Amino acid sequence: MKRHRVLSAIAESFLAGTEPPENNEGGSPFANKTLPSVARTTAGLEPYSGLWGKDQAAHLLRRAMFGAAKADIDLLAQKSAGEAVDLLLAPQPDEVSQPLNVDARDMVPVGSTWVTALYKDPNSTFTPTGVRISSLKAWSIGLLLNQPLSAREKMVLFWHNHFVTSTATVNDPRFSYWYFSILRKNALGNFKSLVRSVTLDGAMLRYLNGNTNTKTSPNENYGREMQELFTIGKGPEIAPGDYTNYTEADVKAAAHAAIDA
Repeated sequence: MKRHRVLSAIAESFLAGTEPPENNEGGSPFANKTLPSVARTTAGLEPYSGLWGKDQAAHLLRRAMFGAAKADIDLLAQKSAGEAVDLLLAPQPDEVSQPLNVDARDMVPVGSTWVTALYKDPNSTFTPTGVRISSLKAWSIGLLLNQPLSAREKMVLFWHNHFVTSTATVNDPRFSYWYFSILRKNALGNFKSLVRSVTLDGAMLRYLNGNTNTKTSPNENYGREMQELFTIGKGPEIAPGDYTNYTEADVKAAAHAAIDA
């Protein structure tokens, strides 16, 4: 099944409230039956000086984007490799679209966005969490399907996996939307700025227990994850609980700093 058809089917299933398809009714006849055997690359960080043409442009686009359109391949093939990379990493305008309500039971009119609306109607028993999460997922997949000539969408997915949260734990689609917006705004930008924005984000606050972090009872969960997983990493252990790149004292200091922030 082609990538566009897969993503479209998943988006439609989210909007319909059904499970995404697991396969293509037996699978594509063109799918690999065994993994291809290819030589490992030996390239380092030195500037690329090899061949540059349509094949190389298509390879770059498949890595930097979700598929390679012919028009984009033709365009990049006419440029140098450096110019092609610069184009893919160029700043992009802020996304103007927002996820929309598709369920008449929600207090937000169908076709209007819920991202700044109340969580639920106090006069109704209907809780829109699941409907809005499905709307958020369908909207985000739509951005992938309609990607511009840019590495932003691929990097949004990368950062979403790196600074991971969970809609089930956050339990408010509005928080998850604003978290997603932070990743989109900073996807091709400064890493330090991205870390700071994620640290102050409401979805991450809930996901890693920052909402229970108080002056009298500091919660060190985010302070530890931020250093161990999100940024510098442990490094070799130099003492019980202390590592080359950070110590237990650094974790405690991060928890206290989050309270002051």
